[in-house]
Amino acid sequence: MTCAVLRISWRRIQFSLSSTASFSAMSIAQNLVYSNAAAARILNIDPLLIKNLEIWQNIILVRICARRAKFISKKDFCQHFADWRRAEAKT
Repeated sequence: MTCAVLRISWRRIQFSLSSTASFSAMSIAQNLVYSNAAAARILNIDPLLIKNLEIWQNIILVRICARRAKFISKKDFCQHFADWRRAEAKT
């Protein structure tokens, strides 16, 4: 089973894939807001094009295959998450 594991480095968190994972409640809540799927919806691209997300202090760096990396603010992710949850609740 492959799960996302967080590697913590100075002032940023990078998502990577590994066969072993240990999650806390905070990392799971953060994964809901800052995810590849959310970044793909914000950028209007296919989620499979996203290589990885790097969570920094106020922004998220989204690396995209065969394209330049994009910076998205955490505020945009949180607003998108709230709007998306409201839209999903109505359907």
